[in-house]
Amino acid sequence: MGLGAGFRRMASGLMGRGRRITSFEEAVAVFEAGDYEPAIPWLEQAASEGSAAGRYLLAIACLQGSGVPQDRARGMELLRLAAESGDCDSQKMLGAMYLAGDADAPPDPVAGLEWMEKAAAQDDADACYYAARVHLDGRAGQPDPDKAFQWLRRAADLGMPDACHILARKYLDGDGVDQDAAEALSLYRRAAERGLTQAMVALGELHAEGELVAANPAEAFRWFERAAEAGDAEGCFRAGLALFQGDGVVEDLQRGAGFFQEAAEQGHAGGMGCFGMALVEQDRGVAHAMMTRGLEGVGNSDLADRLRERIAELEPQMTAEEMRLSEQNRAHWAEIDAENERIAAQG
Repeated sequence: MGLGAGFRRMASGLMGRGRRITSFEEAVAVFEAGDYEPAIPWLEQAASEGSAAGRYLLAIACLQGSGVPQDRARGMELLRLAAESGDCDSQKMLGAMYLAGDADAPPDPVAGLEWMEKAAAQDDADACYYAARVHLDGRAGQPDPDKAFQWLRRAADLGMPDACHILARKYLDGDGVDQDAAEALSLYRRAAERGLTQAMVALGELHAEGELVAANPAEAFRWFERAAEAGDAEGCFRAGLALFQGDGVVEDLQRGAGFFQEAAEQGHAGGMGCFGMALVEQDRGVAHAMMTRGLEGVGNSDLADRLRERIAELEPQMTAEEMRLSEQNRAHWAEIDAENERIAAQG
C-alpha cells in the first residue's frame, strides 16, 4: 500500500482538536501545536513506511511520552533510523544528545560531532555553528581552529547571528585570519540586524572608540540605544552614559537615569553605580548601597575612581538610618547572589 493510500484509509477516524485530519501535513501541524494523541496514528503509519519526518516526530513523542507511553529505547531507535536516512533534524538532535550526554545517549563527543557535521553539511545554520563550537573547544579531540573557522563562516553565510558575531571578533583581532575591520563591521551589522544585542553593543563601541573605524558618536549612540531598547544591560549602561554626557545625542539626564536603572535591575555593576550617583539627591541610603555594590564589580577604572570619590563625599553627610538602609540593601542583594549561585550549581 502506498503512503498516501495508507493515510487516506485512516483519515475517517482521526480528529485534531475537533477537526478531521486528512493529511500527514495536517498531522504534523497538530503535533507541533501540542495536540499529540490525534497525530500519533499518522506518525506511526509514516514511520512504518520509511518516512524520515514521521520517524523523527514519533521519536520525539516516544522520548517525551507525548501522546504515547514514554519509550526511550524506541525513541532512540527511531531517531537513529531517521538520522541514518539523512534527516537533518534527526542528525542534529542525535548529535546534540551525544555531545551533551544523558541517560538515552551517554556522552560520545566524537559520534556527536560526526552527526552534527552531517546536519551541517545540509546547510543547517544551527548545526554549522554547533560544530564550529565543538572544534573551537576541542570537545571531540584537539581544538581545530581551521575547521571551526570553516563552519563558522558557513553558519555566518547562512545568517546565524552568533556565528557572525564570533567571526567578526576574529576579523577584528586578526585571530586566525588577516585583520579586516571592514569585514568585521559587515558581520557585526548582519548579526545586529538579526537582533543580536551583543553585536549592537560591539558596533556602538567601534564607532565610539574611533580606532579601527572613523569615530561617530551619533552612530555609536544609535547602536547602544537599539541594544538598550532590546533589553541588553550593557546597551542600557552605554546609552545611559551617552545621554548623561551628551555624547552623540542631546543630553537627557532623566532618560539616561532610566537606562541606568534598567541596567542596574539586571545586575550590571556599572549601571548600579551610575544609577546610584543619579539617586543621591532623592535617596542617599539606596544611592550609597548601589554605588558601593557597583564599585565591587565595575571593570572601568575611571568609573571606579568616580564611584570612590562620590562614596567618600556622601558618607559624611549620611545619617545612621541611611547607613543602616544601605547595609540592609547590600545584605539583601548578597542573599540573592548566593541563592542564584546555589541554583546555578544545581544545574
